Amino acid sequence: MLTSDDIIQKARNGEGYEAEFKVNVPRKIRELAEEVCAFANVAGGFLIIGIDDHNNIKGANIDNATRSAIQGVIREISPAVSYDMYPVAVGEKTVWVIDVSQGKSKPYTFSGAIYMREGSNTQKLTKVEEIRDFFQQSECIFFDEIPCRKFDMKRDLDVEFVSEFKMMAGYHQEISNEHLFNNLKLYTDDGHFKNGGVLFFGKRPDDLLDSAFVRCAMFDGTDKRYIEDDKRMYGPLFRQYEQALAWLKKHLKVRYDIEGQGGRPRKEIWEIPEAVLKEALVNALAHRDYYDKGARIIVELFDDRLVVTNPGGLLSSIPPEQFGTVSRSRNPLVFGLMERIRMVEHIGSGVMRMRKAMTEAALPQPDFGFTGTFSITLLKQSDFIAEPMPADDVTVNVTVNSTVNDTVNSAVNGLSDIQNRALGLIIENNAITSRELGEALSVGFRHAQKIIKQLKDANCIERDGSNKKGIWIVKNEDGVINNENGVINGVVNGVDGVVNNENGVVNNENGVINDADGVVNGVDVVINNEDVVINNEDVVINDVVNGADVVVNDENVVINDADVVVNDTVKIPEQAPFENKNGLTDIQNRALGLIIENNALTSEELGKALAITSRQAQRIFKQLRDKGYIERDGSKKAGIWILKKSNVVINVAMSY
Repeated sequence: MLTSDDIIQKARNGEGYEAEFKVNVPRKIRELAEEVCAFANVAGGFLIIGIDDHNNIKGANIDNATRSAIQGVIREISPAVSYDMYPVAVGEKTVWVIDVSQGKSKPYTFSGAIYMREGSNTQKLTKVEEIRDFFQQSECIFFDEIPCRKFDMKRDLDVEFVSEFKMMAGYHQEISNEHLFNNLKLYTDDGHFKNGGVLFFGKRPDDLLDSAFVRCAMFDGTDKRYIEDDKRMYGPLFRQYEQALAWLKKHLKVRYDIEGQGGRPRKEIWEIPEAVLKEALVNALAHRDYYDKGARIIVELFDDRLVVTNPGGLLSSIPPEQFGTVSRSRNPLVFGLMERIRMVEHIGSGVMRMRKAMTEAALPQPDFGFTGTFSITLLKQSDFIAEPMPADDVTVNVTVNSTVNDTVNSAVNGLSDIQNRALGLIIENNAITSRELGEALSVGFRHAQKIIKQLKDANCIERDGSNKKGIWIVKNEDGVINNENGVINGVVNGVDGVVNNENGVVNNENGVINDADGVVNGVDVVINNEDVVINNEDVVINDVVNGADVVVNDENVVINDADVVVNDTVKIPEQAPFENKNGLTDIQNRALGLIIENNALTSEELGKALAITSRQAQRIFKQLRDKGYIERDGSKKAGIWILKKSNVVINVAMSY
């Protein structure tokens, strides 16, 4: 019940989402019932009679007959609403309050119509979209909660992505899919898979749910007359997000900031900030109206701007002036799944992050459109100058990290690129926390924790002390990591070079990589297609670089298939611990060895053996086929692998 002080304060604040003023009882008393109905359909509110349009308290007299008439018309609201009507004395004046509680049996109708509050106004819902929007807000008909009766678990489930989801969300791989889906509430009461589950875990959601894909189009110029590229992104929502982001990066300009980065990976600066691109795509996938079967998410790239559009405007429960400060979702089940894998961060903070990133990049603020569809328009930087990734000019203290990382790092220490980047950060700061690591790698907190666990499982690091006060110890098993005078981060402290597939030599025609003497952390490096000089007693490389002969001893590292010069002395390797003369990377050789042992090997079995995903294993099979090492005899299910090259040298015992 409101007090006189409450009335004074509300008069000062004016009308709003939960307050409506009338100076007198209107001639059409039914108007009061419309206001009451609207409040019941939202969060409740106060209809105050006795305050004028200028927020002045005038007072009002309501006799018993008028009061009965008001109560009678309110009783016409169906179902019955909960309210209280009472007078409040404010000084010498009296105002009347109709205090309406939030309804528990929505929707409430008056004369067969649904009324809603939109900001400080009451609106009668007449459009189908408005009515459907209301039901969604009332938690009656969320699209992602509806059963998809056509979904077949064996035929339509993307098993590989389910496995990836478990890893990203922190579930054990051993947990059964059925148990996982029950835990995530993806089944209806009658046992059918929900639409949200289909969108997130289906191989091709668009086969079962109309237009459940993303279309990306690039235009020549600033209008839509000439299309240069037009692609559709299919698969689980996360895959659509990945593909759309990769497509944007393919077409947007980028430059690289390598100044002051030390051993860290180079910083990519995009003409539209990457964080903004991610937020725009996630917003479209999470909040689109999937009921609208004739529409789809569209990403349009013009010479001067990017526009991301999704079906479904701003939810009616969010006043335009509150946009960006509160968050509600049309698809709460999908939104919750995105939260679990850190696709979305803090609820309601995405718009603020986009605005902040655009400000930091000295770009205009995003333009948001709400009419019919929801759109985000992002203007490009007109004078943005793209720069190619450093190549001939790349200095070794910034460069064997990106291109060589996937090749050399996995060959040197069996770690992925992101694991090696994490390892480099841990070496720089042995007290780094999971949250700090996640921020540095642009991944979520849980993802960072998983990377730390993977490094511990790989025997690369161990914890000394408690979680709060301890530090990380970098281990030096098998010469994999620790190097006081030059960390090989997997290689040589963050080098992004290009490895020549034939000789395992960093490819630079006849030039010398570095603008000085190629000195990095005490490493004298001269690299061309003929000779390699590496003079550093503390560098240890324990594997093969794309087909190169590798000699590992306590003092010298020799890499090349041509002449090898160490300390100005020609040295003929007596015996390499693992010679790679077949032009394959280490992981490809390990895969080939496993295929020789088991010619019926599946991608799932290969992935388990190599501690990689099935998709990565499939890529390795394809690489080996493309290089002419293996071919398939028979079908995918019943066939076997045939080894095509008889001169293959594989040291299975040395693979790890």
